[in-house]
Amino acid sequence: MLDIDISRRSFFKTLAATAIGSIPIWATSGDHAPTERAQLDPHRLLLPLRYGARDATTYWWMTGRRYAAIDQELIPLFNLWVGFAYRRSKLDQHADQIEIRSRVLYTELETDELLSRWQNPISGKSVNFSFTDPKTEIHRFDFSKGLERLRPETIRQKRRDEITAIRFVGGKIFLDESSNVEIFPSDNTRIASRKIHDRYTWSGPSTISNDPRQQFFPGEVSFMDVTDWSPKLEMGSIPGRAIAHCTGVKCPSIATFPATWHQLHQRYRLTSLAFADNSEP
Repeated sequence: MLDIDISRRSFFKTLAATAIGSIPIWATSGDHAPTERAQLDPHRLLLPLRYGARDATTYWWMTGRRYAAIDQELIPLFNLWVGFAYRRSKLDQHADQIEIRSRVLYTELETDELLSRWQNPISGKSVNFSFTDPKTEIHRFDFSKGLERLRPETIRQKRRDEITAIRFVGGKIFLDESSNVEIFPSDNTRIASRKIHDRYTWSGPSTISNDPRQQFFPGEVSFMDVTDWSPKLEMGSIPGRAIAHCTGVKCPSIATFPATWHQLHQRYRLTSLAFADNSEP
């Protein structure tokens, strides 16, 4: 596990900022002249930073912790290991195609052993976790609008995605990408109403570009979400919210993921995150 525990004061300041909503803040400094900063295109910066170069596969891993926030107390619930695989290709003059595979693993707080069954320390209820094989999703990334989800949503929801800040500090670019999602109840699927706020901060060298000759740029990510209780946590009517905080790194291959990721996949014979036509393990 990475050491990402944060103080109660800083945590709830971030919680408040995230829950209020996202207001675009174009805070730039350092590496770019003022005229260049005014011409920055946030979506064209996000493409190579998050999704990598065209006709190449880019991987990210994150690790962190899921908390319960009850009466301004943070209660650790379990650890998180998250992996993403992105493959980007040209679609037309206005957009690229983005293929995405992802996996989330829940592990024990002390041992990082995979959790197939978890005892909720707050409600006392037992929760079963399932680990399905990663599936490839195909999306369109419009150069002026960002990622467009092509597959119809299986649940009723209202979603707003936006890039809320770009900063240049010490030779690096930091880009904040925020989402606000409201899920509506459905009698057919028994889904409860729920609000989810999350924010990714992607960072990399300020020289990042869409130059096709550059196949890989290093990068780091910090993630935080604030959500109403997910039904799968079995919290019942207990007041509070679920919080997650993770940090991670961009990788040119799965082979460079942390040892824990590989040990969990080998021990429990989990399907690889890699695309089916890729030789990655």
